[in-house]
Amino acid sequence: MRVANTVFFFPWWALLLLAVLPPAIAAAAAFPIRRLIPDSDSVVDARTKLVLLGISAYTFTVGFSVNTLWYQDIELNDAALTFDYSVGLLKDAARDHADVLPADIDEKIEALRQPEVVAEAITVLPRQNESFRTAWDEVNLAWADAPATALADLNTHANEAELAFYKLAQSANSPGVPGIILVVIVLLGMLLAGTMAAAPRPAQTSRKETTSIDWLMVAGVAVISLTQWALWVLNSRDFVLSMILPNFAGEVRSLTALQFSVFVAVLLAPPLGVAFLLRSRWRRRGPEGVAPDD
Repeated sequence: MRVANTVFFFPWWALLLLAVLPPAIAAAAAFPIRRLIPDSDSVVDARTKLVLLGISAYTFTVGFSVNTLWYQDIELNDAALTFDYSVGLLKDAARDHADVLPADIDEKIEALRQPEVVAEAITVLPRQNESFRTAWDEVNLAWADAPATALADLNTHANEAELAFYKLAQSANSPGVPGIILVVIVLLGMLLAGTMAAAPRPAQTSRKETTSIDWLMVAGVAVISLTQWALWVLNSRDFVLSMILPNFAGEVRSLTALQFSVFVAVLLAPPLGVAFLLRSRWRRRGPEGVAPDD
């Protein structure tokens, strides 16, 4: 179940670090190894085959996982809309029998779909939805003394609303992507980043060519990080809540200015750091020099 997945509860900045750090660490660790790899046709051919195999496996697993999570997120949003509609029908039925019901029945019914109640359904197992159960008991108590005719009508709509809520909770606790697949995606990303960084360099390579190769490696690591970040976001509690809570009480969750600034800083830190190192090395050796043998 999703709620049993630790990543599901990660905040957005932790998801970003989870996407950026593994491939960046793998690339940094593999970068010095390129000095030990001979620049021969057989090595280049073997490395190319490894990269192509890694890209194929990575693309398949990421594509499968993203498609699965997005489909489940859409199902969850549909379940939330159904629950909201069912509660609305229950309120309409209560208004039809307002003369035999307490004056605060509307507020008690509305409590069933408050954002905190819905958020709890997304966060815990279905049997642990205490907020909904408490609100539900108050509604049942409010119309307990209603006439049999009114009670039958209300119970019909109430049962539909209760069923819709538990379908929402069940959808929120769908299996998601198996944990082993998520681990494989991280490892494949690290393998690709490390293989790119460990590429052997020809003995006679101009400084501009070396710099271009380094930047292409950074771009490759960035692509791996961005694809993984999209996957982690789709598998996160905050994203799920941002999809469904606007259906309830008009609550919308978005990034604050501080959160957005930190996100940009974390995303730009690796390429800016590499740019600083490359520029420093350029100044030491001169722009027209030729890279020494590795």
